[in-house]
Amino acid sequence: MMGASRTFAKIHFRHPDWARLDAGGACVWTRGWVDQGGEFLDAEAMGRELATLASSAGAASLQKVAALIQGWAGNFAFCLAWDDEVFLGVDAVRTLPLLYARGSDGLWVSDSYDWMLEATGRPDLNEEGAEEYLASGFVYGGATLHRGISSLQAGEILRLDRTASAALRYFAFNPDAFQNPDLRLDARTFRTLDDLLLNSVRRMLGSARNVNRWVVPLSGGYDSRIVAACLRRLGADNVLCLSYGRVGNEESALSQRVADALGYEWHFAEYNRANWAKVMADPQTQAYVRYACNGNSLPVLQDYPALAHLRESGVLKEGDVIVPGHTLDFLSGSHLDAVAVESRETSIRKASAWVVERHCAFWWDEQGQEEVRRRVQLLVEQESEDVRGRSAAAIIEWFDWQERQAKFIVNNARAYEFLGFRWRLPLWDQELVAWWKSVPHECRLGRKLLREAFMATLATPEVRRIPVHGVIPASAAERPRTAPPTAAARVRAWAKALGGDHPWARPLRRFLRRSARPQEIETLMASEERFVDQAHSVAELLGSVGRPLAAWPAPLRRHFRGREQWSVRQSGTSANALFVAYVLKQYLQ
Repeated sequence: MMGASRTFAKIHFRHPDWARLDAGGACVWTRGWVDQGGEFLDAEAMGRELATLASSAGAASLQKVAALIQGWAGNFAFCLAWDDEVFLGVDAVRTLPLLYARGSDGLWVSDSYDWMLEATGRPDLNEEGAEEYLASGFVYGGATLHRGISSLQAGEILRLDRTASAALRYFAFNPDAFQNPDLRLDARTFRTLDDLLLNSVRRMLGSARNVNRWVVPLSGGYDSRIVAACLRRLGADNVLCLSYGRVGNEESALSQRVADALGYEWHFAEYNRANWAKVMADPQTQAYVRYACNGNSLPVLQDYPALAHLRESGVLKEGDVIVPGHTLDFLSGSHLDAVAVESRETSIRKASAWVVERHCAFWWDEQGQEEVRRRVQLLVEQESEDVRGRSAAAIIEWFDWQERQAKFIVNNARAYEFLGFRWRLPLWDQELVAWWKSVPHECRLGRKLLREAFMATLATPEVRRIPVHGVIPASAAERPRTAPPTAAARVRAWAKALGGDHPWARPLRRFLRRSARPQEIETLMASEERFVDQAHSVAELLGSVGRPLAAWPAPLRRHFRGREQWSVRQSGTSANALFVAYVLKQYLQ
């Protein structure tokens, strides 16, 4: 879909769901769905709402646009263009990414990074951005892997004319500013959360027409289990649950037990080294990687083979809507840093160091670590209105929301739509997110509130008795005063066995120092085992894909010195770390 000739911008949208409306001398493009005061708006209806601001160039402003879309709960992106002025906007977690670039002969706008590369003449590699991508799996702020091409950030509206630009962040995840000191872990709070979760799923059920089935990728954890339980409590019978991994893995066994308890159909997709190798060699997978990267995001690969297999085998059908549990773990506090919360630290430098320690888990050395930390600190300082003066714990979560959640976790939606499915993210419901922002850090730390509410109101007795990540969730009265040391002891033994020089040893010791929660340790161990076949398959491709290492820019060569012939044992890192390098090399060819 191309832009109208009346605007100075060259506009190209690849996805067929974009709707276009000519109104008031402007062109309006919209995609997504929203709830506006109880009324559901599809892309065309959103366009008509935005058209009320399009009477003439200059009639709209960032503040007017923000006032309109702050009443929208849902997933959306839009482009509002006149002859000499363009407004762009995305939702609070950037579920539908938008890209733009300015050149001597105009402005380019698209949802396709490959189109932007061709339209702008394939600009130079952004070496700093590539280094961030290697370290974290995403490029920070609005930058991308190539100079001059930018991306809207989560919760952002942008105004561009022929010479200037202005941005407004109408949403930020900054809990410090909204915490309710009177909130208690009691029956009233649990009922409030229960109502909010049911309302978010209820809104989702009313948001999509002609749904065949709601498809829940069901893990052994809380988030997707709560989505499935809410669907059952609201009377939804057209629900299918799925899981994947090695035969006999614990996550899938728990998933099946939950589906059976709720009375839902359940399917399993086996992962092994042979079918991972087949997936990675498939040209469709390579096309998906290009589709989902968008120049600053790591494509999510973990459930792509399962969805593709179940579609090909006829289990998943046209009209199915994918509903993952993204990302209740973040909202409910699993990413809160206990040391940062307890220290009440407010130093931006200290917070930036903690961000790097938490989010630069893939490829870096000591020099690169300090350079990335400096850029994180600059990014935080530039966001003065939303971040400065907040606690270090809030800054860490702000970065997690803007970068990891928006550019990696939520980017899982690209897999769904690439395979031809619609999707919904009910746990990023506007009303639900606003409530979580009001919960004090102490109540969210370790997901304390969610765990208590799960036992009190969010789960039926049958579901409550099924272990969560291998641990039966106990209520406050039933939980022992000290956490069982078994899982931690296992990881300590694992770290010791690896040896001090092994690349996993240091991250494991750091993890143990900062976390006393056995469930998280069990999850870490299970996830590494679950995706080891993926890691092997990606590692085998790295030696034959892209330019020779000697031709890489100097800042990138530093990360891969001594790793010319990669294997899982030599790189000693996770599947995602290997996948980061694989994706980046596609753009260096």
